[in-house]
Amino acid sequence: MYSYEDRLRAVRLNLKLEPRINATLWQLGYLTKNSLKSWCTEFERNQDLRQGYQRTKRQYTDEQKLEEPNKKPLNQ
Repeated sequence: MYSYEDRLRAVRLNLKLEPRINATLWQLGYLTKNSLKSWCTEFERNQDLRQGYQRTKRQYTDEQKLEEPNKKPLNQ
């Protein structure tokens, strides 16, 4: 996970070097192309990035988290 400042710096550098995404990735040395693209899209839409990270879909429900780990689901 990248901090707000890291993501904003990457987006601004990409805007400066656009359309050369690979040049941005090479200069920063730690991003993935998909991450950078999604941050740039978000920045273009909102003129800013979200401060924090929020998972859009929860992997497990609260009930599943409370179940015993070795217990098989009922539908299998």
